[in-house]
Parts: sequence; C-alpha cells; structure tokens
Amino acid sequence: MLRAPAVEEIAVSWRTRRRNGEAAGRGPIRRNYYGGPPRPARVDDPSAYVRQKNLMILGLVLLAGFLLPMIVMTPVGLDMVFPNLMVLGGGVAGHVILIAVYPAVAGVIVLLIARRSGPLRSAVLMGLGGVFLILLLASGRDGAERLILGSGDLPFLHLASLLIGLFALMGLFVGSRARYYCPDSQVAAIIGIIGGILYVVNLLLPVLPPEAGSVNLVLPFKMLAQGDMTFLSLGMLGMTGCLASASIFCIINVARRPDAQEIAERAFRLLVIAFVVLAGGIQLEIFKAAGGWGLLALIALVKFACWIGGLLLLVPVGATDLLVNLTYALAAPEEEAVEAAPPPPPPVAPADDVARRLARLKRLVEDGSITAEEFESRKAELLRRIVAEP
Repeated sequence: MLRAPAVEEIAVSWRTRRRNGEAAGRGPIRRNYYGGPPRPARVDDPSAYVRQKNLMILGLVLLAGFLLPMIVMTPVGLDMVFPNLMVLGGGVAGHVILIAVYPAVAGVIVLLIARRSGPLRSAVLMGLGGVFLILLLASGRDGAERLILGSGDLPFLHLASLLIGLFALMGLFVGSRARYYCPDSQVAAIIGIIGGILYVVNLLLPVLPPEAGSVNLVLPFKMLAQGDMTFLSLGMLGMTGCLASASIFCIINVARRPDAQEIAERAFRLLVIAFVVLAGGIQLEIFKAAGGWGLLALIALVKFACWIGGLLLLVPVGATDLLVNLTYALAAPEEEAVEAAPPPPPPVAPADDVARRLARLKRLVEDGSITAEEFESRKAELLRRIVAEP
C-alpha cells in the first residue's frame, strides 16, 4: 500500500535526495527512444503530497468563510445571519455580490485542482487571487484612490508604503515557504532576501492613512504611549517585531547555506505568529469595549479571517507552488560517478607461463612433494604444449 510521506521526510535536503539516487527520490530509468544511453527520470518532489494537502485545507477554509454565520444584535435579541447568502437577494452592487460569492467559487476550484500538479495549478491559484484583488479595489474605489494616492505633500511615499508593504509580505511568504521545500533554490533565496529588505524599508515610510503623522515603525509605540487602544497597540507592536525578525531570517538565509531549511521554517512561523498576535490584539480590544458581547465579534473575526484572509493567500500560495514545481521540473538528477573498472591484467606469454610452472614444479621436487620422474613427465608435457601452439 502506498504511504504518504511524513512531514519529516520533507526535511531531507533536496540536493541530498538528488545525490542519493533511487532511494532518496530518484525516479526510474527512462528509455531513450531517440538513441543513446537511457536517461534517468527527473527529480521527484518530496513536498508534493504536503502541498496538495495544504491546498485542500485552503479550499475548505474558503468554503468555511462563505458558509459561517454571524451573530448580530437586533431589537428583539440575538439573531444568526448569513451575510454571504443575504446579498443574493438583490439590492446591492454587483461587485459586492461577487465578493460575497467569490470564496465559495474559489474554494470549490481550489479543491478540484488540489490533486493536480504543474504550472497550470499555480496559474489558476494566482489568477483567482488576482481577480479578488481587482474586485476588492472596485468595491471601494473612492477609498482605494484616497488610500493609494494619499493626501498632503507626500502622495508618492504613501503609494510606495502600500505597494512595498504588499510586496514585502508576499516576498517573505514565498521566499520562506519555497526555500523550505527547496533548500538549494537560489531563486527562493533571492525572493526572501528582497522581501526582507522591502519590509525593513516599509518600516521607515509614512503610515497609511497619512493623517497618523508617523512612520510604520513608530506608530505602535505612539499609540501605546497615548493610551489609545492598548491591546491593539500591543498586537501591532508584536506583529511588527515578528515580521522584522522574519525579515532578518530571510535576509541572512543566503544561497547555499547549510541550515537554509531550518531558517526558512523559523521565518515562516514568525510570519504566521505575527498575524495571530495582531488578531489577538484586535479581539482583546473588542472584548474590552463590548464586554461579554465580544464573543460575537470573535465569531465574525473567524469568518472574515477565513473569507478575506483565505482569498488573500491565493496569490502567494500560487507563486510558491509555481516556484517549487519549476525548481523540481528543471532539476536533472546528478549523474552518479561511476568508478572505472581496473583494466584486465595483460595476457601472460606462453613461454613466461611455462617458465613459471617449471620453477614451481622444481620447488615441489625440492620439498619432496613430487618425485623426479613426475617432474620430468610434467616438464615434457609443458614443452610439448609450447611446440603445439602457433
């Protein structure tokens, strides 16, 4: 029975698997129908099963974001509503309906393509994520234009802060995750380094919205000093620290580093912890303001995390999938160094062979192993053999 590879098997270095041959992932020998010696199959991807399972989980998360209800307060008490289904009744803009239905559509597509592999799956994932970003911008065009263009004297820096922040997070995700699956991938190392540098630069750019009058690095400290939304400030401070640490790990994780896989795993864990800490700060702030009713907000927070967060993950997950697939598809197994067999000893000339045998027979006579008559008989036989040979 086939056995799914354990998570620990992914920790085997990609180069080691290539070097160790069949037992470490080297495929069977393919017949070369164009002449020449047989060529080995391409390097097997040890992370294929794990990435397939993660995609199925992502599809289920998207469906959960579509189906989960929200508990709201009404004049007569609490009521359970399904906002994603309510918009289908009409009365709202078309792009809002698309955003509400999109997690169900994307979740079904992700589940259908999860078991497939190759660049097509990656392109579908990135396409689904790109369409969502377009719908998200279209749903709030006025606010998006103001957010992107900014206000005041430095609109370019506000635009740069938004774009650099988005590209930094994507670079950290793709670089750390792809480097974990392909420790020897130089492209993944470069993407991670670029993502880390972009995040460090983003910390020094103006905050969005520009009315905050600060830079991204100083804003959490400023909010904490003013006593405004203490838990949210702590959550933002923790997120900034985790993302900064993940950036440092990605920057130092240069190509051909022997512990690249371990560093990439730490960077990705810090990336996940950063958003968990931010979500915790938001929820604690809601609990502080709403008391026991904050539990209702927790349900809404889980729903929007599955809904919006799942859709935002489509692009980086697709980019990671594409990079890993291309890395293993283009990598040829290292040819095993075959030691040349020692050349056969040169044939012994018949005369030399006879002389050696006669010397051996003479020693046997001296030792008393054979008699002189036997020696003469065998000597005559050897001499006749020499005369008979051409």
